[in-house]
Amino acid sequence: MNREKLQLILVVDRDGETLSSLYSILDSGGYLVATVHPGINALRYVAEHKPDCVIAAKEATSRTGLDLIGGIRRISSDIRIIQLLSSGDQAGAAEALESGAHQLLFRPYTRDEVLGLVEGSYPAAHE
Repeated sequence: MNREKLQLILVVDRDGETLSSLYSILDSGGYLVATVHPGINALRYVAEHKPDCVIAAKEATSRTGLDLIGGIRRISSDIRIIQLLSSGDQAGAAEALESGAHQLLFRPYTRDEVLGLVEGSYPAAHE
């Protein structure tokens, strides 16, 4: 995806430290960043603002982040979704990709990994 077209990124997680970390990384990369806690607020934000990209933790809804992925897909198929997972969560990775996530980001992550995924310099996980 072209950097000029990717501007608004929504980060969804229950963990305030993760929200703050990703906000700082993305903001320093020149992106507009919004952070929300999981659930209806996240889907409402997506519906109202149509972000270019959503980075969502697997734990981003009451059951799994997969619920959020499905909700985003129902709102728009054009929104790029990056699923945030714990290191080594291969089962979660497979589920996320099957549910419609474009890419995967594993904890712990680096600034370069986050910006690389958002900028599209890393290949999509299922390509």
